[in-house]
Amino acid sequence: MARYFFHTEHRVSFKDEEGTELPSLEHAKEKAIHVLTRRLAEDAHVFWEVENLTVTVADEAGLTLFMLTVDATCSPAVHHQQGSR
Repeated sequence: MARYFFHTEHRVSFKDEEGTELPSLEHAKEKAIHVLTRRLAEDAHVFWEVENLTVTVADEAGLTLFMLTVDATCSPAVHHQQGSR
């Protein structure tokens, strides 16, 4: 089994110092989706303030294997409505 590290960037950076042992890269991809969706659910209001969330997955050597990024972009109409309140 290999150890994978799931670092997040969502207004504040969180470096995964422990990592998680998983049997394959495919399992790491599944875990990354779970990490991303859990962070979105926990900090939904922060997501809309920052408008992005990134999960970077690295191996034990620190090599980045892949990244997941979720971005939101509000249209100018939304910004106009928020400013009118």
